[in-house]
Amino acid sequence: MGYAHLQAGRPADAVQAFEKALALDPRYTPSHRNVGEAHVKAGAPDRALAALARWLPLERDAGTRAYIRKRAAALRTGAPGEEPGAGSDR
Repeated sequence: MGYAHLQAGRPADAVQAFEKALALDPRYTPSHRNVGEAHVKAGAPDRALAALARWLPLERDAGTRAYIRKRAAALRTGAPGEEPGAGSDR
């Protein structure tokens, strides 16, 4: 549901949906990624950074951990960075 809100241009609703998903399963890493991206689209980079910080220790894949660090660095510098690819698990 959160991703549908993002696609419809309702990032605040997406944040709420992803947060609900995280309340059900706080270790589900795609929800951490998605809530971070929803915060970016909602204009809340600090909250996006917090979501990335919660995601990083849960992620096992080295390549994905590198992506998280790169995305966080981009947010800290105000650069848009890159969003997750279309083939990622949502």
